[in-house]
Amino acid sequence: MDYVEIGRIRKPHGLSGEVKGDIDERFWDDVAEVDAFFVEIKSEKTPYFIDYLRGKGTLIMKFEDINTKEDASLFTSKALYLRRSDINLSEEEINDTGLEFSYLEGYELHVEELGKFGRIEAVEEYPQQEMATVKQGGKSFLVPLRTAWILSVDEDKKIVVMDLPEGLLDYDESEIDD
Repeated sequence: MDYVEIGRIRKPHGLSGEVKGDIDERFWDDVAEVDAFFVEIKSEKTPYFIDYLRGKGTLIMKFEDINTKEDASLFTSKALYLRRSDINLSEEEINDTGLEFSYLEGYELHVEELGKFGRIEAVEEYPQQEMATVKQGGKSFLVPLRTAWILSVDEDKKIVVMDLPEGLLDYDESEIDD
């Protein structure tokens, strides 16, 4: 069975088993129609039946049989899924994150003056622009994704070359993985 990630649980809320979470707004209509979310537990998507949902944007959720803060804490930072068959969007609409540079996730970042720097783990929207989280040498760096700084993108080799302003990356050259 195919599943689609629709949001994420953040943390417990209160003492009665509620959790706070975020649902991508593209899936709000679908969420209103289902009676269960799926959460990955031990590499299996497990259904959790919804007792109630409240709020907009950040939701407060209560699952059946989850009645304490301790039980709810087991869901901290877990992704929420729906079955693909429960979603009324096309594949294109599901895969469209609205982020211009989301396709760069998984690419290797090369900095013009330095060469290979690290791997782009995630692309997220920040108030001013999209930012790439780049893993390098056990550290994470936030790199602004500005069209003017992107020199080239090799989709076959999954490499993006950027010309970044001096001092943007605070790193020790001896720590750079080759």
